[in-house]
Amino acid sequence: MKTLIFVLGMFLALNIYAQETMDAKEIIEMINRGEAVNLNGVKIVGELDLTDLENRIQERGNKDSYFSQVDVELIFFNCDFTDDVLAFYCEEYSDKCFRANFKESVTFIDCTFSGETSFKYSNFSGGAVFNKNIFTQEANFKYSKFQGEVTFQGCSFRDEANFKYADFSGYVNFYEVDFMKEADFKYTKFSNGAMFSDAHFHEEVDFKYTEYEEDVVFEGAQFDGEVDQKYSNILRNLR
Repeated sequence: MKTLIFVLGMFLALNIYAQETMDAKEIIEMINRGEAVNLNGVKIVGELDLTDLENRIQERGNKDSYFSQVDVELIFFNCDFTDDVLAFYCEEYSDKCFRANFKESVTFIDCTFSGETSFKYSNFSGGAVFNKNIFTQEANFKYSKFQGEVTFQGCSFRDEANFKYADFSGYVNFYEVDFMKEADFKYTKFSNGAMFSDAHFHEEVDFKYTEYEEDVVFEGAQFDGEVDQKYSNILRNLR
């Protein structure tokens, strides 16, 4: 009887472990079926390539550019991405590039990105929440467009944080963000203000040519490295 209970216990333990681990391809299959993704405490194994959806089409007027559209809401809470999370990439030794746009809201909270993270050129039509995440490699949001409010509150960027040319139409929150390597906001546009209060910039930060139409708040922010704000003077509003 004890042996049976032991075996049953081992089976249940293995089953629970299996439920907590998911292949990234399963998430792509859910999106292709039109199912919202809502995952909590899941270890996601393999490259999550959001550009490779069934609805991928060629960009009009550009034979080398293709995009997919994520039509469902994405929610990831306390998840561990063991490989790359890609909403943009270009083929090696080729001119072909692929990206993903997001029609609904996107939420990543308390997640760890162990591989490359690229949302370059992505268009976020809904709100976007990236709170308390750890980005171990470069986080690339270059040329991204955010239509609604977006927050990166409490994130830790352990490699470069690239927001060059990013366009924030709504308010953006970088409260208590830890920028451990270079932070690039060159040519970034803040149309409705931004919050950098209590953020910590450990190395250089580039605000050159940054555009802002409302207040950008830096109250309590720390700058350990060089700050380049040429043609923006964004730190004149330091408060």
